[in-house]
Amino acid sequence: MRPNRLTLLALLILLLTACDSTPTPIPMPPAPIPAASNAALLVQAAANMRQLKSYRIEAEGVEVSDGRTGSFSGDVDVAGSKTSLRITFSSTLTVRLISIGPTTYISPDDGQTWEQKQVSVGEVINKLTPAWLGLQQSEINRAGVGLQDASPLMAVIDGVQCKHLTAAAAVLPTVAKAGSTFNGGTVELWLSADSRPLIRQLRISGDSNGLPNSTTIKISDFDAEFVINAPTTLSQPTATVSQ
Repeated sequence: MRPNRLTLLALLILLLTACDSTPTPIPMPPAPIPAASNAALLVQAAANMRQLKSYRIEAEGVEVSDGRTGSFSGDVDVAGSKTSLRITFSSTLTVRLISIGPTTYISPDDGQTWEQKQVSVGEVINKLTPAWLGLQQSEINRAGVGLQDASPLMAVIDGVQCKHLTAAAAVLPTVAKAGSTFNGGTVELWLSADSRPLIRQLRISGDSNGLPNSTTIKISDFDAEFVINAPTTLSQPTATVSQ
């Protein structure tokens, strides 16, 4: 006996009732969080730099003394008041400096001999660190829209994605002081675009004594444990003339 149309309709209604025919709602992705402005990112990065316990610094094209430019690298233990630097003035002149508290040791021959000298390593470091030590939020706020996206906008430094920013040196004068004495010029900053923004690299470009020049500073090994000790053997101090 064939079921009539009414029986088939009843079975269909029961089948549809037994199954959940309501489609499962698809969750919508969360609304994107607005990216921090360039100024806000730099404010945060500068604040994080001032809280560092230690870092490694490498610089090229730095005016070291008497108008001479060179390169240097070294470790800075902020918490322990210790610094170790290797400064290259030329292919034949490399000087090393170790500073432990108020005591400074200098080696004019790349670590072969050492003397205790009245040389302030802090003066060398302080020439570079105003980029974050003296950079205040008020200066960054004044920079405003003058702090622009650079090209390429993103770069990878030490495996970390960094945002590349640029501004006229006059807009960020504190950062510009980290380079040699340039006329005009520009400042570039690479800030890590992660949960702890830091200044990973900066470059100051301009005109120095009528010639184009630039200073590039790279910072890494944040909060690393550095071993910085005084030299084990000192040479006899050389005579100095008081001025």
